[in-house]
Amino acid sequence: MKLRKNDLQELVKGGTKALETKLKEAKLELAGEVLKFKRGEVKNLRSMKTTRLAIAKVMTKLQESKLTVSAPVAEKEEAK
Repeated sequence: MKLRKNDLQELVKGGTKALETKLKEAKLELAGEVLKFKRGEVKNLRSMKTTRLAIAKVMTKLQESKLTVSAPVAEKEEAK
């Protein structure tokens, strides 16, 4: 699964649910690729590497979005 910059920006606009869905999809795809590799059906390791990078990018954006959502709440609590 190759994740382009535009794809990632669209996911961020979609919110946390979109990011979580894409993350689950990427993890399932990686699991399938690993199984195929272990059975000897696939010799290409590049596709697994790009899927891992996509998972890392989505997880980073998901953590950033959760931090930005929780930050205003923390500021309001400190103001009290």
